[in-house]
This record gives sequence, C-alpha cells and structure tokens, in this order.
Amino acid sequence: MRQPPRRIWTKLEAGESAFGVTIQLPSPESVEIAGYTGYDFAWIDAEHGTAVASFFTAGLVAW
Repeated sequence: MRQPPRRIWTKLEAGESAFGVTIQLPSPESVEIAGYTGYDFAWIDAEHGTAVASFFTAGLVAW
C-alpha cells in the first residue's frame, strides 16, 4: 500500500509553519485553487459555511 506524504508533520517537526485556508463555499474549484496556490491544507467548514454532503467527496478529490 502506498504511504501518503506527511508534508504537514514534516514541516512541523522541522520547526516550520504549515499554512492552510478555510473553505466555506460549496465549490470543489475553491479547494483546487487552494491546492494550486501552495497551501498545506484546506479546512472545509461544514458548520458555518454552506457545504453539503456531496461537496466533501468532490472537495477531497479536488485537493
């Protein structure tokens, strides 16, 4: 089984910061843009945003 990269843990263990973005729009494109711009993670806010269940799968695929 392929081991996923541990980019965030590697940065934190090296004393570096990991930067992310909160996504509140129900749009896989917004998650994809966050990935392309170099953020380390995208936090999909389902409590305060307008995300629906079908967005989570599409958002994870986009990342």
